[in-house]
Amino acid sequence: MRRIAIIGGGLQGIEVTYLAQKAGYKVLLIDKRRDVPAFNLADETIICDIMKEKEKFKESLDGVDLILPTTENNAALQTLKSMDSKIDIPIVFDWAAYQITNSKEKSKKLFSEYDIPQADLWPKADFPLIIKPSSASGSQEVHRAENKQELDEVLTNLKAAESDLIIEEYLPGPSYSIEVIGYQDQILPLVTTYLDFDVDYDCRQVISTDNLEFIDTELRERLNELSSKIAKKIGLNGIMDLEVIRGENDIKVLEIDARFPSQTPITVFWATGLNMVELLVKLYLEEGIEPESKDSFSENKSVIYEHIKMQNEVLEVCGEHIISRSTDLRLERDFFGAVEAITNYGFRKQEWVATLIFTADSLVEAFKQRDRTLNKISEINSLSKTKVKR
Repeated sequence: MRRIAIIGGGLQGIEVTYLAQKAGYKVLLIDKRRDVPAFNLADETIICDIMKEKEKFKESLDGVDLILPTTENNAALQTLKSMDSKIDIPIVFDWAAYQITNSKEKSKKLFSEYDIPQADLWPKADFPLIIKPSSASGSQEVHRAENKQELDEVLTNLKAAESDLIIEEYLPGPSYSIEVIGYQDQILPLVTTYLDFDVDYDCRQVISTDNLEFIDTELRERLNELSSKIAKKIGLNGIMDLEVIRGENDIKVLEIDARFPSQTPITVFWATGLNMVELLVKLYLEEGIEPESKDSFSENKSVIYEHIKMQNEVLEVCGEHIISRSTDLRLERDFFGAVEAITNYGFRKQEWVATLIFTADSLVEAFKQRDRTLNKISEINSLSKTKVKR
């Protein structure tokens, strides 16, 4: 049985642990803290600060076949990179690509150089504007300004140099994502998913479906083209995800990240059977194999993947930050009608969270399953309709 080590027990750690176990692998989680979301999900855990306990870290890797970093802590990643040549174990991470994609400023320069459509920067862009740190991940510290006064207030509150921020046009329209894998000059775009966000621009729901009204063929082909083009330009050796906004006239790229993502890989797994962790393991440990034809990645199921929180007798669909702040998570099957859930739910427990997975032959039926589950949870907890925020 394959044994993989993951470095970091946050959202990416949950994702890789879940998919690795679905592939039949054993997972060793290494983190300097015990109170991380993925701690209870892994098969084995070691508390270790790899920056301060390098020998302990190397000793913990005995019997490990492959290392998959699941942290965005730059200091930890740099430490791991410095030990790369001293560890005779493949590390699935593209250090060079990550240096580009970890900086939104560098990413936007790359987009400009290769004519990748993107949001215009201020002052060329008009209001409303989006303000976000260049190096933060996802929705962290994302703000919107409707006018110059609000922009000045945001800049003052952030207490950051303007050169460390990305200030760009707000793009209305639906959001989509795609993963792409690069390995030894092979580029393999995977599956397009739909993303829904909360008011703080944190992703709260992912959908994969063959419903052409939701994700049409033109969109899929365009994202395949854009993700492949960018992956080739940066010489990708590993995995990268790309997020876009579809406007009235064109698709514009929001950001790219050359690290294992969260949320979308599990969604894709349930929709197509494609396991991105398993694919990476095979590519790195069985060199020369041909990746499956992307034609085999078509959606067999419609999938809804979303996060809920129960707090103060209110049930609410929320962004994934609620999972990143949670502990004591476990995998539950047939969770009030959801096919699976990652949750710390307990009977009569006043506060808990869950990531819910719904699958069906059609998107309409998947939404019906979702509604039945939320209704069942509401009934068991005696919540009125006003206490359920969908």
